[in-house]
Amino acid sequence: MASTKNFHSLDHVACTSVSMDTLRAVLAASDVAAAHASDRYALAHEAGTPIPAPTESDYRAVRRYDTADPEPKTLFHSKRPAPLPVVAVFENLAKRVPTFDAATGLVAAVLMLRFQRASGLPLTTAMLHRLYLACLVVAAKAHHDAVAKNSAIAKLSGVSTSELNRLEAELLRALDFRCLVTAEQVEAAVLLLTEPDSPCALTLTCSDDASPLSVCSESPEPETAQADSAPSLPDAALLQRFM
Repeated sequence: MASTKNFHSLDHVACTSVSMDTLRAVLAASDVAAAHASDRYALAHEAGTPIPAPTESDYRAVRRYDTADPEPKTLFHSKRPAPLPVVAVFENLAKRVPTFDAATGLVAAVLMLRFQRASGLPLTTAMLHRLYLACLVVAAKAHHDAVAKNSAIAKLSGVSTSELNRLEAELLRALDFRCLVTAEQVEAAVLLLTEPDSPCALTLTCSDDASPLSVCSESPEPETAQADSAPSLPDAALLQRFM
């Protein structure tokens, strides 16, 4: 697969935002938050007071929800939780797909937050990996001139091409085809997921004229963000920043 040139011009904010350490911290925080959401659903289900599916969300992502299900089921739910952290999904693909670099990985994380906002559903362990895979595909297509075919990505991911196509289409509908992400939105997502109490996380704006995120071949290494605490994913008010 040939490498691609950048779709957007480089800007300072994007270059200083992108590092593999930052992406690992963001995905680790997402794993922890998803595990907590899954535990919350499981405890409520065991107590006989299941958490209801959202009824007033912008997009109806729930495909099934009955008394046998601990949580509402979407197209992104797997039959069983993946045994590996979500960063393993990225690292496995990044070795073989040139457009799946750290910048694209962070764009995909923002798209996950947009899906959470649109669907009204917390991201759980059972849905995180397949959702992030779809977000990677959409992020690459939105921010690169040329990308690998879905058939190649599906083969590397262990899903069928038709299934990956379905996941991509479902995500695009949920996002209302709003797939472009700015560098400022990436910075806000990094802070909200890894340093949710940071004052900067609450003051970063996501204006329409913000510089688009661009993919950098080399970028300065910022201090590694840590995800030692057990964060919850942002609430609806904060998620509005990413829409």
